[in-house]
Amino acid sequence: MTDAALEVNRWCGERVTFKPTQRRDQGVFETLASGYGRCEELVILHISSLRSVCIPAREAWTPYWATMDNNHAWTEVWVDGRWHYTGAAEPTGSLDDAWFNDAVKNAALVFSSVMGDAAPGEEVVRSGPRYAVVNSTANYTDTGRLAVTVTRSGTLEAAVPVTVGLWNFGSLRPIARIDTGPDGTVGLTIGDGDYFVCSGGPDGHDWEIARVTAGDTVAVRLDLAASPAFDGLVALRYGAGKE
Repeated sequence: MTDAALEVNRWCGERVTFKPTQRRDQGVFETLASGYGRCEELVILHISSLRSVCIPAREAWTPYWATMDNNHAWTEVWVDGRWHYTGAAEPTGSLDDAWFNDAVKNAALVFSSVMGDAAPGEEVVRSGPRYAVVNSTANYTDTGRLAVTVTRSGTLEAAVPVTVGLWNFGSLRPIARIDTGPDGTVGLTIGDGDYFVCSGGPDGHDWEIARVTAGDTVAVRLDLAASPAFDGLVALRYGAGKE
């Protein structure tokens, strides 16, 4: 399985290379015809090629890197009873080896897309008919737990979106947006670092800076009646613990 997966990646790498394109994803045959694509388009080609020879594969991505600008998508391959990562159309001599080795070890969040239902024990962040998106960050780096409670003047707020962001491309960028449950809480497994956590809208909002440490749970409580200003935001040091 390992040899076959590596050979498929070599086949893809001989035919296409990375090049920025437009926002709309190219299809497999468009990418093959042009000979290039951005990372997600290379992933589409790579996964389609792996599945065509019966090798299970899925997409993984980070919404934004925690230690440098931009984001990235890559391929996960099921070999010997677990998922391994590899750059799409970026052949190497082994699995779990890619140019982003160091970056992914310091990732804030990594998500993986699943066909059908998630496996037992996987943390589902979004699901629908015949698919799920799981939080696979713990497969790549040491993680902590972010536990958020949302209230309004002391009353728990259910089904309210909570946004988690970090500093990327010179601004605060959202990396996760998850609704609170019936008890007004939501939890997220996440890598070490400092994060901007907020909720609410024009009728009231609140925010807090959360410092997450591997192995620990940090509790954040947001009150939508608070509506604080963003004073002191420029003093934030994002990526704490990731030097």
